[in-house]
Order: sequence, then structure tokens, then C-alpha cells
Amino acid sequence: MTTYCCGIDIGGTKMAAGIVTPEGETLALCSTGEHRRRDESGVMDLAAELVRQACTEAGINLSDLTGVGVGMAGHMRSRDGVVLFTSNLDGFRDYPLTRELSSRLGGLRTILENDANCQAWAEYQFGAGKGHDDMVFVTVSTGIGAGIIINGRLYRGRTGTAGEIGHTIVEPKSDIVCTCGNKGCFMALASTLNLDTIAKRKSRRLPTRIFPDPDAHPGGRLDGRHIMAHARDGDAVALAIINEYADYLGIMLYNIFQIFNPSAIILGGGLMNWEFGYFERMQEKFAALAGDMLHDPITIAKAGIGVGSGVLGAASLLLEG
Repeated sequence: MTTYCCGIDIGGTKMAAGIVTPEGETLALCSTGEHRRRDESGVMDLAAELVRQACTEAGINLSDLTGVGVGMAGHMRSRDGVVLFTSNLDGFRDYPLTRELSSRLGGLRTILENDANCQAWAEYQFGAGKGHDDMVFVTVSTGIGAGIIINGRLYRGRTGTAGEIGHTIVEPKSDIVCTCGNKGCFMALASTLNLDTIAKRKSRRLPTRIFPDPDAHPGGRLDGRHIMAHARDGDAVALAIINEYADYLGIMLYNIFQIFNPSAIILGGGLMNWEFGYFERMQEKFAALAGDMLHDPITIAKAGIGVGSGVLGAASLLLEG
């Protein structure tokens, strides 16, 4: 009898649930953005509804599932199924997510993981990290996180929060504040979190059409797509941001290399779609820093799964040995 797993990816803008086979085939995928308007209990109600909807679309019953895996951005105490903190949604502080969701699904086994860990596991099992038993997955988008695989096992750390590289400090003298409250964090300087602030500062000394431009960033916030659009027009600020962000990422890859010495670093997230030499400059920065210390080749590659990796990873964690 085929064993099916369900994965749920709870993001800041979208929540998705999918039914996955042990071979990594996604049979059904359902998503919504309505969770942003609900409190914790309402989000759990909607998550349970998505699970049932995905089962119906896959042609299976809820009783055919071996369990549900949930991936979510933020700090998780995975072993207890508790969300310690997330900046993506209101609430969810010390929230017993697995208990609440399981109770809505008739006691079905439910596990919780950081979303970067889910994506890392998906890439290790089925994507660009396949064949690498020591690898680090890094996601760069609205925030920055990482999932660490050591000897074919997901490394979670003592409390389950390992991999929060976005909160490592790369510029101690920076005055740009991160969501954690510290200044100079990698996430504050190299994700889309503070694009407005960084672009405004650069616009004081470089020619730009980013500010003022009411059509450039509806809602008053720049994102990665706006930077790319301006870069294609040759905007100096946009191009400077792409180069600076690539350098910071290269520095972080160097730090990962020195700490973990993995055979592969896999990169995902929206900023991996940036052009104008972003990926190449990041690789060059890493190589320049590593120099002769890079005795053996290391694979640096873009994620192979893309859309749906969070759902696939959350589901496949149920099969983790």
C-alpha cells in the first residue's frame, strides 16, 4: 500500500498544502493567501481545510496519510512542535502548532520544522543537493535562512534553531536594524527586508530613478523585482545594490565553507532570479576569500526544485530516518 505524506508551507504571503509520495511526486497542491487575515486559531483552521482539500484533489482519504509536516519561517522548537517566534505573521509566539493542527485532523501525526530546513531536506532528497551528504541550503528572499545537512541528517542544534545565518553579524558598525533587534545582520543587509533604506541611502550619491517614482514600488516598499526592473534600465542604485548584495552573499558562503566545509552549498529564494552578474559575482567573491584554502572543489548551485520545495520538504521529513 502506498504511503502518502502531506506537507504544509506557511509563508508570509501564501500558505500551501500538498500530497507527496515517498518518491517525491507531488500529487496535489492547494494554496491560499487568506491566512494573513486570520489569528493563530484561524490559520490552523485554514491549514486543516487545505489538507482535506489536497486529499480530495489527490483522490485519497485523510486516513491514507502517514502524517503532516509543517514548514514555517522563524524559530521553532521542533521536538515539541512549538513556534517560538515568527516575523512573517502576527502572533505565533510560544504557539503549540502541532498540537493545535493535529487536533483539527483527528489526531493525525504532525511535525513542525523551520521552512529553510524543509527546503534543505527537499533539495538533499530530490534536488540540487542529491548525492551530497554534507550540504548547506541557503534561501535569500524577504529574509535569509539556512538548512544544514551533516552525514545525511538534518542538523537542528540543541533547541532546533540551527541555521539562522540571517542573524549572523557581517557589519558590526552598521546602523541598519534587523528584525531580531541587532544591527549589521546578514539578513538586514542582503535580503529585501531593508531595500527601501539601502536604496535611499545610495540614491544620495548615485544617479537613480528609484526615488521618487510612485509606480516603482506600489505600497511604498521596494522588492527584488523592482530592483531588477530598474537595473534593466541601467539605474546606478539598482546595479550597486545587486553588486553589494552579491558580495555579502559571497562573504557568507565563505563563512559557511570555513565552519562546515560542506561538499555543496545550494542557493534558493527569490533573489536567485537576479541577473546582471549577481550569482557570478557572489561566486567570485567566495573564491577570492577562500583562495588557497579551497583544497577540494565545492559545489555552489542554484536550487533544483523551486516552487513547491517547502511543501515537498515538509512532507518528506515525515520519512526522515
